[in-house]
Amino acid sequence: MSEERKFLSKVSPQGMLTDYVRKAIGALLKGYAGQVVEVKIKKQALRRSPKQNAYYWSVVVPEWKLIFASYGTIVTDEEVHSYLVAHVGKLFKPVHGPDGEQIFRMDDGVPVMELKSTSDLSTKEFSEYVEACRSEAAIEHGVTIPSPDPYYKEGQTDDERNTTNQEQEEPAPSSD
Repeated sequence: MSEERKFLSKVSPQGMLTDYVRKAIGALLKGYAGQVVEVKIKKQALRRSPKQNAYYWSVVVPEWKLIFASYGTIVTDEEVHSYLVAHVGKLFKPVHGPDGEQIFRMDDGVPVMELKSTSDLSTKEFSEYVEACRSEAAIEHGVTIPSPDPYYKEGQTDDERNTTNQEQEEPAPSSD
């Protein structure tokens, strides 16, 4: 089995990685001397934001608890979350063994799947997941879950939102 390592680094205007990451990669590559290695570079996707997470756990999940209660079923936050991940978001990932090989059921050869963690979703993916939860509540149960603020959907960071707000709130030049 091949070892895979991931490094996160900000790229300088000159196209350079941080000193620490450059040194760590250099040290790792020494162990592969004479071998062919595969190098992948991709932009890091923004993970769901704390505000997205707070909206989900303080608005979406409690509304779904009320939906369950309306059918006479009392559930915990975690049970609602597991239900939403599996049945609304359909967020599954394949299970792999210690050797990295995907595991299949012996009786029918179907891949063994497990629930994917919502913490692994990008801001866009998490927004889509939450929208699916809101839509399912409205269509199937007639419950309207309140909308999040507009920045939640866009996945903007606080810095991006502050910059946008400052640009929009610039005072008009004085006519003195």
